Amino acid sequence: MIRLGLAAATAALVWGPLAAASPPDVSAARTFITGVYSHYPTPDGQTPFDWQQPQLYDPALAALTAKDIRQAKGEEPAWMDSDVFCQCQDPGGVKWSILSVAATGPAAATANVALEFGSDHSVLRIVLADTAHGWRVHDIVGAQGSWRRNLASAVRSH
Repeated sequence: MIRLGLAAATAALVWGPLAAASPPDVSAARTFITGVYSHYPTPDGQTPFDWQQPQLYDPALAALTAKDIRQAKGEEPAWMDSDVFCQCQDPGGVKWSILSVAATGPAAATANVALEFGSDHSVLRIVLADTAHGWRVHDIVGAQGSWRRNLASAVRSH
């Protein structure tokens, strides 16, 4: 009986942390990112999202965009001259496909999204965070680097 109790306690110590650190639901992450990109291309060529929409971002990125807006006195900052999700000014002709969505931590995932504008092809890496309100964008990394890092730099220099 004591051996059985020791075995159960050992199993709980070994397997308990592994069960608690189970990977996030990447199907929900894929659904979130598909929902974002389902608005592209737009028939009128206008961006489907206001880049400052806090419901798209994790709390820290939403706070960073809010601070940037306050510093720009409600206007779009000069450095922000494109749609962050297509890295373009006119999303009317963009084609997209989700290449992959993979867990990168217990509450994190990365989506790789291929974008095509005629002969121009690129891949964006969308870093996602699983928040209390579901999956949200933590960062967007493209040819210009990390949007989060660039935004933080702009806020610091203001």
